[in-house]
Amino acid sequence: MTFGQSVRTCFRNYATFRGRARRSEYWWFALFLALTSSAASAIDEGLGFGGADGAGGPVSGLWGLATFLPALAVGWRRLHDTGRPGWLLLVPTIVALAALAWAARSLGLFSAGIGSPEEMMDRLAAFGPARMALVGAATFIPAVALIVMLCQPGERGANRYGPEPEATPA
Repeated sequence: MTFGQSVRTCFRNYATFRGRARRSEYWWFALFLALTSSAASAIDEGLGFGGADGAGGPVSGLWGLATFLPALAVGWRRLHDTGRPGWLLLVPTIVALAALAWAARSLGLFSAGIGSPEEMMDRLAAFGPARMALVGAATFIPAVALIVMLCQPGERGANRYGPEPEATPA
């Protein structure tokens, strides 16, 4: 599947979570999203939005909303092609949110609030580097595992998620 075919297929299957997607469909669409998101950010910068705080502008925000479902759907179908359930795509996000919630609770952010910068630094020091490393690992390891799954070849022939995707001539 070519770059253009991948983009057309992903937008044609905008919110289709059934079926399977070849590696080329997924990775060409990921490249398309990276390039167009960078372009949207550049447009925002040119219009005077965004800045040192890392906040995006309206163009990148709208583009992110417009492409969220097709990106999620093609990832879901890509996992189906490898014989895995699509919900595994959500695991890194769920684990990261749980790790961050645990860290915030441990730092007392839910009960005491953020407080002064000095108080926050004291809490971070008490939290300790081992706990910080644990939060980092909890967010990093599932993401790497997901990337490995997305890179693996699809199952040959039909699987429980549907027939093998047709090879599209270049």
